[in-house]
Amino acid sequence: MAPDDDKGGLKEFEIRNWIENVYKQSNKGHIDDYTFASYPFESLYEMGPVNISVLSGFPAQNTELIGIEENYLNSIYQEFYIPTESDGDFDFPELSNGEIDLVAGIYDDEGIDNYMGDPDYYNILTGKTERLYTTR
Repeated sequence: MAPDDDKGGLKEFEIRNWIENVYKQSNKGHIDDYTFASYPFESLYEMGPVNISVLSGFPAQNTELIGIEENYLNSIYQEFYIPTESDGDFDFPELSNGEIDLVAGIYDDEGIDNYMGDPDYYNILTGKTERLYTTR
C-alpha cells in the first residue's frame, strides 16, 4: 500500500518483477520467499492511532496495525515465531519448522459458513437472520 503520489513507499510491482525475472533467474537458491507489508494504518492521511479494546473502550491498547501478505511467515526467521494459541475448529497449514501458519489461516475461508454469499465468521447470521426476514 503505497501513497498515490509516489513520494513514499516502495514501487512494489517493479521490485517484484525484478526479483522474479532478473535476480532469481541468475541467483538460483538465494531467495526462498519474500513479502511486502503495508505502512502502519495510523501513518495514512487522516488516520489516528489504532486502539484495541472491549466494546466499552476500557482498557484500550494502542497498537501498530499493518497489512501483511499470506506468505508472510514463510519469509521471516521462523525461530522467532512462537504461536501460543489457535482456534481448534480450523485446520491451519504448517510451516517448514512444523508450527501452524496462523497468517495463512486469515486468508482461508474454508469451513466458515456462508450467508447470502458472504462469510459468516462468527455464526451470527447463518440461519438466524433468514428466519427474521421470511417471517415479516
